[in-house]
Amino acid sequence: MKNFKSILLAGFLVGTMTIGLQAKDVLLEVKGAYFLSTDDTFKAIYDNGCGEVGLEATAEITHNIYAFTSIDFFNKSGITPIFATPSQFFSLNFGFGLKYFIECCDHCDIYVGLGAQPTYLRTIDSSTFLTDERTAAWSLGGIAKFGAIIDITHSLFIDLFIDYSFVTFDFNSAANAPVQRQDAILNGALFGAGFGYRFN
Repeated sequence: MKNFKSILLAGFLVGTMTIGLQAKDVLLEVKGAYFLSTDDTFKAIYDNGCGEVGLEATAEITHNIYAFTSIDFFNKSGITPIFATPSQFFSLNFGFGLKYFIECCDHCDIYVGLGAQPTYLRTIDSSTFLTDERTAAWSLGGIAKFGAIIDITHSLFIDLFIDYSFVTFDFNSAANAPVQRQDAILNGALFGAGFGYRFN
């Protein structure tokens, strides 16, 4: 598992450097967002959503078409509604895909995008009814993007965005467990902003 995470992280770094060296227009940013879940079970345990932070690199491939690669993480603690026991999760998301940029004025670009999102999820549950307190898994999800790049100066910019992330984890409890785990559904909208530097 550690090797797989290392490979993904290395892929993110290599991909970022590769598209950066070959592109005419490159955007690097730090971003933060609020993840608003659409899953009822998640909302019942973790109070609707949580904050997320990450890094993203976007680079021009051809006219108006850009490639992006990203890494984000978030975690949250909550209380299960039925047994009132503590629960915690940690999620690490790697993203890659394409964006289409539309110049709407001299200092603002609007974009839409779509990509894949390999995601690692680790949960810790303190219920005495579970025989497996900790679980961890990888799953392949997707992400849709919509946002606006607003220039502050020639090189500095802010990115205002709304993303929709979707991924499901199939968790199987031990056959003798008195309580069976539900699948983890991390579907939801991300409302956020980024701050970055543009090389062009």
